[in-house]
Amino acid sequence: IWKFATKSSLWAQPAFYDGEIYLSAMDHKMYALSIKDGSLLWSADLGSAAISNPSIEPGKALYVGTIGGDLIALDINSGSQLWKHPSDFGIWATPMIKENVLYYGDLDGNFIAFDVANKQPLWQYKAGGSIVSAALLKEDRIMFSSENGVLNIVGYDGKVILSPAISEKLYGSPVSTNGYTLVGVTTSKDKILSALDENGNQVWAFQVPK
Repeated sequence: IWKFATKSSLWAQPAFYDGEIYLSAMDHKMYALSIKDGSLLWSADLGSAAISNPSIEPGKALYVGTIGGDLIALDINSGSQLWKHPSDFGIWATPMIKENVLYYGDLDGNFIAFDVANKQPLWQYKAGGSIVSAALLKEDRIMFSSENGVLNIVGYDGKVILSPAISEKLYGSPVSTNGYTLVGVTTSKDKILSALDENGNQVWAFQVPK
């Protein structure tokens, strides 16, 4: 139906809201497109490449992290920069928002709760490996994978609840369904998906048929 070309590779999934597409790109830009015909509505310079899709605050803002370590807020209607919070480490994971707080991890293994109103971190939790995927925000806990093979489970106060070891490299976001937490495994030759119960115990693992 239509095609839109950027100046470099696209690693991020598109984000959608109210008839518009928001696209993070490796050419240091955020693009807003019409879902109807692919026309460019606006573009914004992020200063460095963006690996993941933005998080959307409906009608207000987009939040995105960059390889350069910046957490950036853009006006959803115009693309103008609302604010930027710099850090020393690249942000690959999509920042997830809940009750005006952004939750995200960085390549140094820091998981951060960031107060949008005050534009300052509330707390920080140190995982044992890089965090490259979005967190799962549940009612009473936050769950996120880290490269060292741990499913990190913390409360909304930043205190650890559980940290079950999967013993494989983890790069994807956990998914919750029917009382289980599903975690994709990257390097194992024996399994590609693990299902954990609420206590972090493995209930089953899916293995590739031989």
